[in-house]
Amino acid sequence: MIIAICVVMVLGTNEVGGISNVFKIAQDGGRLVWFDLDPNPFLRTSFWMVSVGLTTMWISNVGITPECVQRFVAIPKVDDAIKCVWIFGIGHIFIKLFSVYNGLLIYAKYTTVDCDPVFNGDVEKYDQIFPYYVMDVARAIPGLPGLFIVGALSAALRYI
Repeated sequence: MIIAICVVMVLGTNEVGGISNVFKIAQDGGRLVWFDLDPNPFLRTSFWMVSVGLTTMWISNVGITPECVQRFVAIPKVDDAIKCVWIFGIGHIFIKLFSVYNGLLIYAKYTTVDCDPVFNGDVEKYDQIFPYYVMDVARAIPGLPGLFIVGALSAALRYI
C-alpha cells in the first residue's frame, strides 16, 4: 500500500513540475491554510480543529474501537504493545500526510477549468478521482495500475 502511494506521488510530482509547483498551485487556488488561529468553533479547518478535534477523535478511535483494542490486547507484553501503538501512530501520520499530498497532486493536475473529471463525465463520483488519477499518471508504465490495485486491496483486507 505504501509503495503504491509513494510511486504515484513520485510520478505525479514529476508530471506537475516538482514539489514547489504543487504547493504553489495549491496556494494560488486557496487550498492551503497555514495555522489559522481563529478560535471560532464553526470554522471547518483551523489549527484548533486539527490539533484538538482530530487528536481527540483519533485517540478515541484507537482506544475504543474493537478492532484496534483487540490488536493491541493480543500482544503478550505491555512494552511490545506500547511499541506497536507508537508504530501505528507514526505510520498513521505518514499515511495521512501522503493522502493529503496526493490530494494536492490531483488538484494541481486537474485545476484548469475544463479538466474536472467529474464535470467532464470521465468519472461519475468524486470517490473515483484517485483511481482515475492513478490510471492517468501511470498509464505508460506497465504493471503500475496493478500494483496500485494490490495496494488498495491489501488496505481493504486489513479490516476483515
